[in-house]
Amino acid sequence: MAERDDRLREVLEGYAKFLQDNNLALAKHQPYLVRWVGEFLVFAREHPAYTFEQTLDLFLPGAGGRVGTKRWQLQQASDAIRIYRYQYRSAEAGHGDSANGQTFVDDTARLERLSEVIRLRGKRP
Repeated sequence: MAERDDRLREVLEGYAKFLQDNNLALAKHQPYLVRWVGEFLVFAREHPAYTFEQTLDLFLPGAGGRVGTKRWQLQQASDAIRIYRYQYRSAEAGHGDSANGQTFVDDTARLERLSEVIRLRGKRP
């Protein structure tokens, strides 16, 4: 159990560094993105029989059902988790060698969308 917790902590630290190194979010927003990914990874561990997309489809409604969770927060969670899955993991697996992984890393539209979501979060009361 402690080994899994250590591995999760290691993965989340790597993801946080990835966000910072690639300027994907302001420093003050990064902990929220990392938290969403951490919650998702724990949830995914408990639902191992599903694909990534199925697990995400199960996770988001549960997160949205929490008191006080706003729609933009669910979009933030979805964006953070997809960046983890398609950019961070691809970059880690191939260290930029994978053509597919590189496509996601260079996808400026996705990065701009994430930045927009994070900016909107700062404007909400």
